[in-house]
Amino acid sequence: MSTDAFVLLKEDHQQIREQFKRFAEAGPNAHVAKAKVVDKIIER
Repeated sequence: MSTDAFVLLKEDHQQIREQFKRFAEAGPNAHVAKAKVVDKIIER
């Protein structure tokens, strides 16, 4: 069971890293896109 939790945690962290990358790549004036990314991060 601990292995399953570990795998889920690693997958979750990978998804969060991808969201932060999308946020950084959105650019300084992409307020709407960044807000959507932040909402997804908060949901996790």
